[in-house]
Amino acid sequence: MEWNSREMANRFLTRANALHPDEADSSDEKYLLQGRQDVLYECYMNSFSKSVLLSFLQKASEGDIGKIPDGVDDVIYKRAYVKESEAVINEMGANE
Repeated sequence: MEWNSREMANRFLTRANALHPDEADSSDEKYLLQGRQDVLYECYMNSFSKSVLLSFLQKASEGDIGKIPDGVDDVIYKRAYVKESEAVINEMGANE
């Protein structure tokens, strides 16, 4: 399947915008949603190239997520970020 960067960018942006961490019922849920949302926004930013996106996702799935935002629970945020990265990798593999 040919890489369609515009379609992929739109898909990631739509998914990220569908999450609402500020409306979470608990702090834990907020950190979880923020981790998921942040990885999807990064996917959006990296979707111009499939190889760049896959490289980002591989690093993220291994725990290399860069700076964790201030004011969040590091463990919950990182776990959510890594799990969402793995989920995106699995989805991309299933769509090939």
